[in-house]
Amino acid sequence: QRVNLIVDGGLDLMYLFTPNCTEQGCGLSYFYPDDSSTLTYENIPFNYTYAAGNLIVDGEIVVDDGNVEGYPDKSQAFALVNNLSQPRYYPPSDPIISGVFGFAYPSSTYGQLSLLTNFAEQNNLNRIASMWLSKDIYENGWMTVGDINPLFYNGTMNYIPLLDSSWANKDYPFFWSNIITDIKVNGVSNGYCQRKTCNFFLDLAARPMDLANAIPSIDINSDCSNIDSLDTYTFTIGGIDYTLTPEDYIIQAVDGNSTICESGIFGGSKIPYPFTLGYT
Repeated sequence: QRVNLIVDGGLDLMYLFTPNCTEQGCGLSYFYPDDSSTLTYENIPFNYTYAAGNLIVDGEIVVDDGNVEGYPDKSQAFALVNNLSQPRYYPPSDPIISGVFGFAYPSSTYGQLSLLTNFAEQNNLNRIASMWLSKDIYENGWMTVGDINPLFYNGTMNYIPLLDSSWANKDYPFFWSNIITDIKVNGVSNGYCQRKTCNFFLDLAARPMDLANAIPSIDINSDCSNIDSLDTYTFTIGGIDYTLTPEDYIIQAVDGNSTICESGIFGGSKIPYPFTLGYT
């Protein structure tokens, strides 16, 4: 069976929707376990909460053989999802979606369900994955396992590690709190990190909500008419400045004969994190 998966960097496992999952939000291109001659049941229940508690999936864990674009992925453990709660949060219902492929840190609870780890080890690949997304939301993206694809970038690729995995618990909201050291609005610092120190422990204990207030509400008109008047933001991450113009962070989608705009930078009132860059 061919399965089409949503890629999720905030999830550490793979799960597939079964015909038992009928809530809105379940994919409509189901995986049928009875049609597989190599699938085995582990007799292990599966219950997983993520998206800051907004999404709960449950079912059972199975093992099956598969392949990814012709490369083997044998004895892959994954979850069969029979129930999905609060489904309007994520992922969306889609006729072609069969499940979700997560490539975050493998957790101690469900680390054996990491497709990236299992697939990379079998094919002697580095355990890394790189993604390219077009500015055009209607253009397909590209994911490369085991390497960084030079076809999709120019210049220098900067590697900035997140917090150690022991801190990276599910939906932990401060992955970048000791890495973003300044935020400039139209070239002027807004004082995000003008403290004596800017380390992880201070960020956690003294000012965990500064991130939520670091960027004011971005008021883009739905018809995109004020895009030229919006601010330019510069994020200093790992000592390097990354500048986003309105054309970079405003998402433009075609709806019939008109174009609708919304911000790709969301604060805590929109989603349950301090803020997210590139939330599409």
